[in-house]
Amino acid sequence: MEQRRDVQGLRAVAVLLVLLYHFDLGVRGGYLGVDMFFVISGYVISRSTLTGIQKEGRFDWRRFYLRRIRRLLPAISVVSVATALASLLTLSPFGQQQTTTRMLMSAGTYISNIVLIKSVYFALDSASNPLLHLWSLAVEEQFYLMWGPVILGVLFIMRKSRARTRLLVKYVLAATLFGSLGLFILFIRYEPIVVTWWGFRFLNGNGIMPSQLAFYLPITRAWEFGAGAMLATPFWTVRTRIKKHWMSDAGFVLSSAVVGVAVSGWMPLDETAVIVAVAGTVGLIYFAQYVRVLKFVLENRAIVKIGDISYSVYLWHWPIWVIFGALFSRSLTATFVAVVLTFVIAAAQYEFIEQPIRKVEKLPQIRGRQMVAGFMIVTLVVSLIMNQLTPAVAKNLIGTTQHELVTHIVDEPCAGRMYTLGYTSSCWYGDKNSVGLAILVGDSQAKSLSDGFVAAARNLNMNALVFDRAGCPFMSIDAIIPCEKTQWRADMWAAIKTLGPKLVIVANLNYLYTEEIEYENVSRAKLRVSWGNETVKTIKRIKSFGSKVIITEPPPKFLRDFRSQFSLLNKRFALEDFAQVHERLNSTRAAERRAIIAYGQSQTYINFDDMLCSETGCSQFINGKLAYEDPSHLSKQGSLAMINKITEAIRLALDAK
Repeated sequence: MEQRRDVQGLRAVAVLLVLLYHFDLGVRGGYLGVDMFFVISGYVISRSTLTGIQKEGRFDWRRFYLRRIRRLLPAISVVSVATALASLLTLSPFGQQQTTTRMLMSAGTYISNIVLIKSVYFALDSASNPLLHLWSLAVEEQFYLMWGPVILGVLFIMRKSRARTRLLVKYVLAATLFGSLGLFILFIRYEPIVVTWWGFRFLNGNGIMPSQLAFYLPITRAWEFGAGAMLATPFWTVRTRIKKHWMSDAGFVLSSAVVGVAVSGWMPLDETAVIVAVAGTVGLIYFAQYVRVLKFVLENRAIVKIGDISYSVYLWHWPIWVIFGALFSRSLTATFVAVVLTFVIAAAQYEFIEQPIRKVEKLPQIRGRQMVAGFMIVTLVVSLIMNQLTPAVAKNLIGTTQHELVTHIVDEPCAGRMYTLGYTSSCWYGDKNSVGLAILVGDSQAKSLSDGFVAAARNLNMNALVFDRAGCPFMSIDAIIPCEKTQWRADMWAAIKTLGPKLVIVANLNYLYTEEIEYENVSRAKLRVSWGNETVKTIKRIKSFGSKVIITEPPPKFLRDFRSQFSLLNKRFALEDFAQVHERLNSTRAAERRAIIAYGQSQTYINFDDMLCSETGCSQFINGKLAYEDPSHLSKQGSLAMINKITEAIRLALDAK
């Protein structure tokens, strides 16, 4: 089949839009280049298939799939494996390498879109996933898997059936495509309604929203491929050639303007923008074959060459950008180098890998299924290697693994007996010789402090219980700041009253609720005052049970997660400015302390600032060990580093009158 140079030029436009978007170069709707690719792929694959059928009188499905395998598999194999191995050197072993391994395994079976289906694409931390872009190639390959049987079925019916049946097939295919478009719109625009339907409630409970199905599934993307396929299919092809070329040029300009409006961000970047971009791409494919005056726009040598290597450009641009971001600041110079490197590597891959394999009609003794099996085996082996090496890289960098970093004592199997009351439960830390009971209670902050607290209680020969519930600060049951499980608070108060501990330590991530979470019709100032008042109420009630109270102030909150910056090639970390770190905490701290002072009694606090900050700045490291598991929470190592501080605070509280 003769290649249409204008379509290759259109491929170039699509991939350049994606690059401009991903490299943050000001094209807000550049991601719609992926939707343009879907339309182009639908057109090219259908035109190629139908041309082959006309020449040979039959559909050779084996050849169809073998050509797809030769076209797609070698390049994606090289990029996937090379990216995975490069990530061992350049990316952090605390999340990024694990993400790369997971995506590599999914790439081997073309299910990257399914792996990501619980994720809102535009909310993902894209810098942590160098193979994130493979989702679109998975959708495309899944379309090809469906397209072969569709072609076979249609050909059989068209040859064996009467004219009325053939007409029915046309309508069924058209209805299928419009049905796909309808699902796409329904799942996005009417998501609040769809999510209440039977079946979708189950998906929602598992973190899958209808809009995510619309984004990732081939069935809701099929209309985009179908829009391109219709241009190549005799069922719907416009058979009358446009004789007046000025009309073609006008149609081409109008279609270009439609695409331009969609990708520029002048219109809302929602499902409407996708539909507009697809419509404009269909127009460009149709009118470009007839234009005269504007022929140079898509058919000049440079743009066609970019179109030829567009597949490799798309494959390489994102891994290069993620790795550059990990090693260098994302400056204009770094962006320029990344772009140049993308095109150089893509051109080399096209010339020395894609083209030689594609041109060889018969690869000696190697069949398509053997190539697929080989790719799957290679990705599996490399994934297993990475699973073994990633913990070793982490140990080399900071002396601990990701699992050890985030696993606290409350996550480990309980060696003693369990205490349970309603929704509250804790392992009983201590032995028969321990005297008195200390309780740590709060949200995720309590969990992050649990290791140091239990060790401090043991130092003082005390029993210890830890009650934590993420996102649920411990305070009065009717507090203005809600808890997902109100009953947990009620049961927790009942447990404290029943157990009669000598001491209760309250650990809440206070600024999360006063500075970050939005509450309807409640101002930040009111939230801070309310927090202070609730803290006083909590102290009063605990003391009414005859227990001493300690309030822990959250450790410094960092802007960045330093774990994501560490790699074998980047072992540097920067301090964060002391004033900026404390600016995120001080408003709530001040409100809390003012309320307690107004209460009129002295109160024991635990403040961790001096362990993590100095006049020069604040660090997530203590004595060379990473003390944080994320920008807000202490790691197990960080918690254990606080043993002496917690022990001394408990002594002071117990000795106070």
